[in-house]
Amino acid sequence: GEGSDGDDDIEDELSAEPGVGKMTHRQASKLLVLITHARTCPGHHMSHRHSEVCKSVKYLMLHIRDCCGKTSDGTECSFPWCKPCKALLAHLVRCNKPDSCDICSPYDLPPALRKLRQLNQKAADDAEGTVS
Repeated sequence: GEGSDGDDDIEDELSAEPGVGKMTHRQASKLLVLITHARTCPGHHMSHRHSEVCKSVKYLMLHIRDCCGKTSDGTECSFPWCKPCKALLAHLVRCNKPDSCDICSPYDLPPALRKLRQLNQKAADDAEGTVS
């Protein structure tokens, strides 16, 4: 509503149909870190588990890119994370408070994702040539 920070709206956007897939703010922020990593990762990981997670996120990204949200007969895409992920990406595009948003700038990431987020930021800074 008026004067709110929009969390309820975001929650609605990140929810797929009941039973199809639902993403909490915490899941959304974790996925955002993984997507940021996977978009530039060549896929070389020491850990088999990390490699599998990275590969899965890359597959998810390809699906989201190529899927219009409906099948050829007009029904909703049955891929459980399609609609919530598209909503997450839409949120990223229009978030007007990315530095204080609990999705765009989460404060409670697990240590491994915090470290990955720092590596993502360093890679982005290096790519922009902003490291002094």
